[in-house]
Amino acid sequence: MTLPDSAPKSTEIALVKVHQADAATLDPNVISILAVGSDARPGENFIHTRGDALQLVTINTETHAASIIGVPRDSWVDIPGHGHDKINASLYYGGPDLLGQTVGNLIGVHPKYVFVTRFQWFSAMVRSIGGIDIHNPYAFSDDPLKRVGFNAGRIHLNGYDAMAYARIRHTLPAGDFDRSAHQEIVLRGIGGHAARPHSGNETLVAACALVTALQTIVSRRLSPTDIGVVSVTELITDGTRNALPGLARILGDARSFRPEVSAEIEKQMRTIAHGTAQAYNVSAEVTYTREFVPLVNDAAMVDEAFAAARNVLAGDAVGVAAEPMTGSEDFARFLDHVPGCFVFLGNGNSAPLHNPSYDFNDEGLLHGARFHAAIARQRLPGA
Repeated sequence: MTLPDSAPKSTEIALVKVHQADAATLDPNVISILAVGSDARPGENFIHTRGDALQLVTINTETHAASIIGVPRDSWVDIPGHGHDKINASLYYGGPDLLGQTVGNLIGVHPKYVFVTRFQWFSAMVRSIGGIDIHNPYAFSDDPLKRVGFNAGRIHLNGYDAMAYARIRHTLPAGDFDRSAHQEIVLRGIGGHAARPHSGNETLVAACALVTALQTIVSRRLSPTDIGVVSVTELITDGTRNALPGLARILGDARSFRPEVSAEIEKQMRTIAHGTAQAYNVSAEVTYTREFVPLVNDAAMVDEAFAAARNVLAGDAVGVAAEPMTGSEDFARFLDHVPGCFVFLGNGNSAPLHNPSYDFNDEGLLHGARFHAAIARQRLPGA
């Protein structure tokens, strides 16, 4: 790695410090590096030609958190001293220093360094780490760069494939915008290789810690007199065997009988998620939806249902649930509007609902019909 102004010739990689006399002072722990793929042809000066890839990588050296902003190379902007032109032309006009200044003016974040390399050395870098694994959002191909194309989903890229994946644009739905997004995908794949866990953020470790911490909501953050359930049912990542994930998705549900308890569960879930994310130098986004409401029977309707049941069934065949149940039921939405009563009709000795061994007892139809008929008779005038 050499500085172009301190060596007579550099043909592989260049790292140039950008002059920032008028740039705003940033956190001293934050470094922004503009990564550039040079479009130099044989015999051309690779730091004074058009840039083919422009990705601004910002790294916090204290927390190791990082972000990437892609800049489509064909963006038309004002280039200091050279009028209005495509942003990648600033590398041709003034080298890495002018390119860094132009990108900084556009984004508002001025890179401290500009890193420039050729296609073949980028391929060699990826090849040296055994390739990378990425998630490709859709299938595409290109002739001549990659005639067989790239399949959608999790794919492995060797050195050449990574270069081709980051360069193709003519066959993409959004052209240069999609190519810029693909370049970001490749950079994230390089940063999260399993052989270098220290160079990335431990998303999966953070997710596992969060799953454990969520279990304390009911046991330590709700009153012992309140009923609540918090269940984590899925943990999904975009990682693979030899690539650390960059995204983890945790799914589950929470159940309670009072709106205040539901609100407290959501509050604690957000607090724990954001606190855990900060501890592991990652970010967290919580989506909490209320798809069901507690089902609470109307007391008068309960008395009416008991009266009807005892009228058509043996006394020992009618009973009251010993304790509240945490299952969810759509019927609760009706009770938000009109008084009512939800009852269970026995099915004999079968396995419970949602069980593959459940066997519907046809005799239950007769008991159910008699019960509903009794309800109707009680409602008739003069009953």
